[in-house]
Amino acid sequence: MLVVSTSLMLGIMAAIPFFMAKASAETELLAKAERDLKESKRIAAVKTEVENVVSDVIPKVVQRIDFPDRFYSIVTQMVNKSPYIVGAGIAFLPDYYANLGKEKLYAPYAYDEQPSVRVKKQKTEEPMIRTRLLDFDYTTREWFRTPVEKEKNLWTQPYVDQGGTKIIMCTFVEPIRDRTGHVVGVLFADVPMEDVSILSMDMDGLIERGGRISVMVMLVFLGLFCVILWLSLRASQRYRKDTYDSEIQKLKSEIEHLKTINRKLMQRNLDLSKKESASHFLG
Repeated sequence: MLVVSTSLMLGIMAAIPFFMAKASAETELLAKAERDLKESKRIAAVKTEVENVVSDVIPKVVQRIDFPDRFYSIVTQMVNKSPYIVGAGIAFLPDYYANLGKEKLYAPYAYDEQPSVRVKKQKTEEPMIRTRLLDFDYTTREWFRTPVEKEKNLWTQPYVDQGGTKIIMCTFVEPIRDRTGHVVGVLFADVPMEDVSILSMDMDGLIERGGRISVMVMLVFLGLFCVILWLSLRASQRYRKDTYDSEIQKLKSEIEHLKTINRKLMQRNLDLSKKESASHFLG
């Protein structure tokens, strides 16, 4: 009865965490869906703003195509204009400005030296904007090669910016066409990952962890059940040794005593029978 009662109790206790974890997971899934919906709307608004800033600047770049020294002020204004843009640049095809830049590559770039202030939305002062020329071969990078070859806009995959901000970001790129309609370069804007990603909980991981916890709880209860069963068996053995075996021994002793009495009675009857037979013979 002890084992049966314990098993029933452990079964009920093991089932409770499972149903609690299931209910909690369902609640979290609904909360996640609501958070992701809000985040999706916010991200769409951020992307739209960044895309509009870049598109609005394209005509200015084309107008000043013969005055490349003015591009620094254009990219600086882009960083100033949007709180989501931490870096902006204009990168041209090789040899487009053969007498400018390094190794015939010309790419004016402006960036905020304190991008973390923007990321945390706690901006208390004007951004510390610096300008420079990109000093690496950007023609092999996805953000330059793909828009130029396919002549279409692009949002890049996340990467760590090595140019100036040193943070994880995505970049929006739009091709630049000259007055003849030929693609001659790209205009790009760097946006921190925090502004273009959904930072929500991994519910699949949460459910998996909840499942592991439930399994661990059930294993603990199973271990307790085994311990209780073992203690019950030990108690049964002690009871048998202390009570049952002693009763058997006592019963055996009484049986031996009765056998002794029975032998004495039989001997007495035998003696009486002999005496009676002798008396009858003498008489």
